[in-house]
Amino acid sequence: MYKTWRLAACLLCMLGVGRENELYGENPSIAYRQWQGASRDGSSYLEAQVANLTGLRRGDCLIRIDEYADSAGKDFSSGNYFESRVYLRVSFDWDADKFAFVRIGSQDVSPYDAGKLTAGKRNELEGGFVFDQGKIAHRDLVAGAGRQDQGKLAQLLESFDVPQLNRIGFSAFGSSFRTDSRPLEYSPALLPGNSKVVEIVGPELKIVAVNEASPTYRTIGSWRWDSERMSITAWELDAMVVVDGLAGEAPGFREELTWELNNDVRVPIRIFSKQFVGANAAQDGVYYRTVDARLHWFSVNQTLDDKLFEARRVDSIQSLRDAADPKLLKTDL
Repeated sequence: MYKTWRLAACLLCMLGVGRENELYGENPSIAYRQWQGASRDGSSYLEAQVANLTGLRRGDCLIRIDEYADSAGKDFSSGNYFESRVYLRVSFDWDADKFAFVRIGSQDVSPYDAGKLTAGKRNELEGGFVFDQGKIAHRDLVAGAGRQDQGKLAQLLESFDVPQLNRIGFSAFGSSFRTDSRPLEYSPALLPGNSKVVEIVGPELKIVAVNEASPTYRTIGSWRWDSERMSITAWELDAMVVVDGLAGEAPGFREELTWELNNDVRVPIRIFSKQFVGANAAQDGVYYRTVDARLHWFSVNQTLDDKLFEARRVDSIQSLRDAADPKLLKTDL
């Protein structure tokens, strides 16, 4: 494992700050110029994706997430390298107001010291909750177990960093698993009316949306839409600070998405995300993160077993491990 850390760190160093546009897709200023010159509205394609996600009312899936992150200081003299693998079991019935979530796995943290990675430590990441019409049962390694007769689902989703499965392609899956409580739109950072088709290559269309929030700040979102598969294949979001007419680019992230038609709904089966943040104001360093999520769906829009939402699902660490055990699958994700 330690050799894996060192190899990844060397690769990150070789990539360097100047390669962010190669890593994260097109230069955002190019996308902005494409958007300025386009006239064809692109909102209908994004609306189709929204309609598909809105149609996902019930589901039960197992997710494997491999994550690598590096917060390196100048010359890799400080900061940490992170590597983790977790399995998540996500079960939900929006109409019945029920949700269950389980996480098992671990994270290895290796600190930098004078440009070298040193021996790190392993953090166990186990916890979960069951929400059934306001009644809550939960367990984690820090707070232990607990139950309450009345609570809010939104608070649980945020505190346990639950993936936003109904916002994939519009909110960054890899940057944070925190839940956005606002209604599903195109993206919290973008205006729907500004979506334009800027390029068509075969069955794929490139759609760009721009939100010029102020004279000095704008965000640019780009989607690749496959008109044959009727789904988004990639999307990225960049921020730009404009000062005296000069644009300072800040690449945010890029995601590649793979979908599968299941019970008349297209559900994600893989999400590969790269994030890059340039200069670290505190350390003059870099922050880089890669997330590879693979999803197996046990059920889509079908009646779910009530046992999925029983409080005993989180009674013990062993019950958590049983719920998200990858051996539930015939093959690995």
